[in-house]
Amino acid sequence: MAGRFTQIYIHLVWTTKNREQWISPEIQDSLLQYFQVVCADLGCKLVAFGGMPDHVHLLIQLGTMYSIGEVVQGLKGGSAHRIDQEIALDPYFKWQRGYSAFSVNPDETDVVKRYILNQKAHHRDYTLVQKWEYSEE
Repeated sequence: MAGRFTQIYIHLVWTTKNREQWISPEIQDSLLQYFQVVCADLGCKLVAFGGMPDHVHLLIQLGTMYSIGEVVQGLKGGSAHRIDQEIALDPYFKWQRGYSAFSVNPDETDVVKRYILNQKAHHRDYTLVQKWEYSEE
């Protein structure tokens, strides 16, 4: 085979520093734009993005050039800086250390995408909130 092909889907989750309620709709829109650009730069595809005021969920299709850790570093590192530049928060916007990453069967991406896009409903009912969303690292 002459080229490279992957079909690796990853569900990523991480929280704001101290689970501060920083992610307003305005910040969420800015994060979405930033994450789309970074994913494209890293050869990934952002399939879905959502979250709550204190954490985010992303479904990405991993590319062939970078590891999960490198992709997360690119997404988290620059996004905090961008939020600080665009929206002056006090204290400064920061992400918590660490992240969770889960492999997703390509046949199940629609299910995970719906879960990510419907975070408000899941958290309102607390029926589908997973223990890993609240793990500290």
